[in-house]
Amino acid sequence: MAGASIIVEDQAVREALARLQTLNAGGKALKWIGTEVAAQVRHRIDTGGPGPDGTAWHPLNAAYAANKKGAGILKGLAMRGGLQGSIAWAVDGDSVRIGSNKVYAAIHQFGGTIRPVRAAALVFHLGGKLIRAHAVTIPARPYLGLSADNRRDLEELLISQIERLLSA
Repeated sequence: MAGASIIVEDQAVREALARLQTLNAGGKALKWIGTEVAAQVRHRIDTGGPGPDGTAWHPLNAAYAANKKGAGILKGLAMRGGLQGSIAWAVDGDSVRIGSNKVYAAIHQFGGTIRPVRAAALVFHLGGKLIRAHAVTIPARPYLGLSADNRRDLEELLISQIERLLSA
């Protein structure tokens, strides 16, 4: 470096940098992110949307909604089949994955058509009637993803952790 220079060998600066290096030691920051995003996803399911992009979820089929008992497949406890209770996260290298291992998780996230595999028709009760259908279309109700508010919450979480480390 031409001109003039100094070497920063300040003990307080070195200690602050050392504390910052611990921020993601053992994936700590990613664990904070995973915990926060999983909570955001569970909240989205609990409140019935909207999706991360702000789009309202399609309402339930009126006949189904009128006869629905209990929390249903989305809000039920994990051991009883609920999507909400199955939301989990895992650190994967330098990123974090949030999702569900439920077989029906994708149909709720992306939507799609369900067709019978081993029978001529799907058979289910709806509105007190026995229904036979060749296909049932489930609209997308995206629950995974980050809204603008979710991103702000994550930024605030990380900033508060950095401030805490620097002031230690």
